[in-house]
Amino acid sequence: MARDAKRKADDVAAAAASKKAATVSSKWTVTINLTALKRPVHPPTSEDYNEWSLDQLKLECTARKLNVVKNTKKVDRAMILDAWDANKGSVEALLLRQQQQTKGGGGVEYKRTKGCMFRLLNVLFSDHFFEAFLATGNQLSREEIDQGG
Repeated sequence: MARDAKRKADDVAAAAASKKAATVSSKWTVTINLTALKRPVHPPTSEDYNEWSLDQLKLECTARKLNVVKNTKKVDRAMILDAWDANKGSVEALLLRQQQQTKGGGGVEYKRTKGCMFRLLNVLFSDHFFEAFLATGNQLSREEIDQGG
């Protein structure tokens, strides 16, 4: 009978764990295998960084490649992640606003094509461009320029 009660409790715990796994925080960006860690970490379910464990905050800072000092407190890590989210949101809003201004302002939208960088290099290193550049001032031969002037 005690075994049945324990088995039932384990089933309830497993169901609760699977329910929590389904509601992982949208702020969680860690993609590594969490079970392979020395101390297994479960994905957070809260959207508030202050409710996350220190291990979860450490993993999140590492996943976002934030250079945080090793012994930083939990509250400070939460503040850093909040600031990072706010900064990311403001940068995305700025880019969106700039894109809308260029589209709405009638400005020409320049799009980089497949070979444009190669065409630019071809122009810069062409003989015609080189000769025109030499005509502008300090007259050095091509060999002198290759040797450092």
